[in-house]
Amino acid sequence: MKGTILIIDPVLTGTKIAQEAKRRGFNTTAVIAWREIPSFAKNTFSRELYDEVLELEDADDLGELISSKVKSGKIRAVFPGTESAVELAERARALLGFKTNNPGSTQLRRNKYRMHMALRKSGLRIPAQIEASSFEEILGWIEKDSGNEISWPVVVKPLQSAGTDGLSFSSDLGELRRHAESILASRDMFGNPNTKILAQSFVPGTEYVVNTISSDGRHRITDFWRYTKRTVPGAGMIYDRQDLLPVSDCSRLGIQDYVFRALDSLEVRFGPAHSEVMMTGNGPVLIETASRIQGGINTELLDACTGTNQLSAAFDVALNESAFDGIRVNEAKLNSHACWINLICGESARVRKLSDFQEKIRALKSCFSLYVSVKEGQLIPKTIDLMSCPGVVFLMHDNPGQIEDDYLALRKLEKEHY
Repeated sequence: MKGTILIIDPVLTGTKIAQEAKRRGFNTTAVIAWREIPSFAKNTFSRELYDEVLELEDADDLGELISSKVKSGKIRAVFPGTESAVELAERARALLGFKTNNPGSTQLRRNKYRMHMALRKSGLRIPAQIEASSFEEILGWIEKDSGNEISWPVVVKPLQSAGTDGLSFSSDLGELRRHAESILASRDMFGNPNTKILAQSFVPGTEYVVNTISSDGRHRITDFWRYTKRTVPGAGMIYDRQDLLPVSDCSRLGIQDYVFRALDSLEVRFGPAHSEVMMTGNGPVLIETASRIQGGINTELLDACTGTNQLSAAFDVALNESAFDGIRVNEAKLNSHACWINLICGESARVRKLSDFQEKIRALKSCFSLYVSVKEGQLIPKTIDLMSCPGVVFLMHDNPGQIEDDYLALRKLEKEHY
């Protein structure tokens, strides 16, 4: 074996990181920093992928753990398996003497309020916002808005979660109170209490995803997507689809320079980042950046369409910094078109004829892969966020028209089976 890859909070994307480590011939060590793995992620933890599994009861013991308890071999790289582990992963890299983002500024990359304030300090446009511990604080912020900077609906969400967890859109003060108080009375998807929330002015436009790799402050885009989301009455927005675009479109739209400036402002100097950007009539505005690999990444599809993928590039650069210059992406055009579709259950329903549903999806001409997280006969909830999404489908085809036809056919199939 070549050494060990350390994966902290090894769920969701952590599983794909472990698979990539094994494929490359490394040992794997999982570090679980939760007292209990969150319920939504339990079925994504694959114990068999790890040579050892260690529990970190106290974050202050991280140094002792990586220096004396890892027995599977010399640690070669450290990755966060999910958003909650970004801070610990940066600390672990620093303790090991690896090049990493400054652990002292991790909150710029984890706390969404501080993230946007860092952008403002750098002269980048951000939405009007407030970090609040009560609805009354948000109300005072709105009442003092003499410059009409706040536009409705007002967006509220947890400060340090991920996906669409807790994301809500409020069109009036009554809705805003309900949404704010609901989030503050709950825990985020990782089990942490929401003692404060972020409220922001709504940013209209078209949303894009920019996935990057950085090395010593240099940035390179690995893949570029356009989001389509749906509004859920009484809740927030859910993912509908993501369409893969040529990386050259990111520069053409004026998004690349903005994102690179944002990464500099957030002190992202090393490793992967996943940035969500709204393209408005006045230019790009960052929604948020996560210093990790994009969740749900389909490496095989990206390799086929662009020639590389963010996960593979992150490994290459973490193991050999000079590999950054060797990252090759087909920037001008895609080898094939692709679409990432989140399955949606419009109302709480019982799954019917699941095997027939899966067979029909796989028969679609552009179907590349399918994953469902539900079982036959299971009563599933209405989809209101990423955690209640019943599965994902990836489509890929040379003809974008075929992808559109299959997307519509898939949405029709959903209505027949749940």
